Amino acid sequence: MDFTDIELLWMPEKRTGQDLVRIYLPIELKERFKLYCQLKGTTMTEVVKEQIEKLINSKDFSKLLEDRLNDSPKPKKGKGAA
Repeated sequence: MDFTDIELLWMPEKRTGQDLVRIYLPIELKERFKLYCQLKGTTMTEVVKEQIEKLINSKDFSKLLEDRLNDSPKPKKGKGAA
């Protein structure tokens, strides 16, 4: 087990109500991202969380969601349905 393996197992930022999202990145990209976070004085977790929040709060996501809901089949009203 090398340092990277230990680093992956030790997650001091995990709190109640959080879930793990594990991704695979090219090594060079991960190292540059880690360096970016260190230079900014933040964590990789915080940066990813902020980017995901921006994505799901974007107009693009809202439009994709609305389009998907409009394209989904409507439930048929059957006998006895309110």
